[in-house]
Amino acid sequence: MNFTVSAINERAIAIGFGDVISNETTHRITGLHSALKHSPFDGFEGSVPAYTTLTIYYDFTILHNSTILQGNTAIEKITWWIDRLNAGLYNEATSKEILIPVCYDEKYGTDLNAVATQTGLSIDEIVHLHHSTSYTVAMIGFTPGFPYLSGLSPALMVKRKSQPANVAAGAVGIAGAQTGIYPQQSPGGWHIIGRTPLVLFDYHDQEPAYFKTGTTIRFSPITKAEFESLIS
Repeated sequence: MNFTVSAINERAIAIGFGDVISNETTHRITGLHSALKHSPFDGFEGSVPAYTTLTIYYDFTILHNSTILQGNTAIEKITWWIDRLNAGLYNEATSKEILIPVCYDEKYGTDLNAVATQTGLSIDEIVHLHHSTSYTVAMIGFTPGFPYLSGLSPALMVKRKSQPANVAAGAVGIAGAQTGIYPQQSPGGWHIIGRTPLVLFDYHDQEPAYFKTGTTIRFSPITKAEFESLIS
C-alpha cells in the first residue's frame, strides 16, 4: 500500500494516506488499524485512526531491541513491518449497513429552519436528502464515541454556527461536508436536524462506543411518537 510516514515524537509516528477524505482512504486506514491489532510488531502499544492518517504508538526500547524488525530507526522498522502486512484481510468495517432511527420532527431538529434558510431547501427536502444516502464513519472524536460521517449531500452543506449551543445526547447535526451524532449532552456548533433514541456511548460496556471507523450507516426516519416511546 502507498503511504507516508512521519515522526510525531519518540513514541509515536503517523501513517499518512494522502489528504483526501474518502471511503477508500477510510477502509485503508481501518484495514491497517485492524491488521496491527491482529499482528502487532514488537513494542506496538496501539493505533488511532483519523480522516487520512493512522497514528501508531510504540515502546521505543522494545522496538529498538527487536531481533525481528529490520531497519535502523523506528520509522524504518515499523515501515518494514507494515509493508509485510496484508491489511486488506483485516478490515473490521461491516459490509452491512446499520440503520440508525432518527426523529426529524422540529421539536428535535431544532435547526431545521435555519438549514432551510441557508440551503434554500424545504424541510421535507432536507430530511429526504439526509436519510436517503449511506454514510461511512470516517473518524471517531470530539467527544467519546462521536462519529464523523462522510457522504453528506453537497446540497446540505452549511456553515458551523457562529456560537456553540448546548446539544442533547443523540442529536444529529450537519456542518460543512459532514454529518454526525452527539453521543452525550455537550456543547456543539453543528446544526441539529434530528435526534436518535439510541445510546451511542456507554462507559459500562466492554466496547463502549456504538460505532467504529469504517462502519457504514443509513438514517431511518421515525415519528415523534415513536421516538418518545423509545426513550420513555
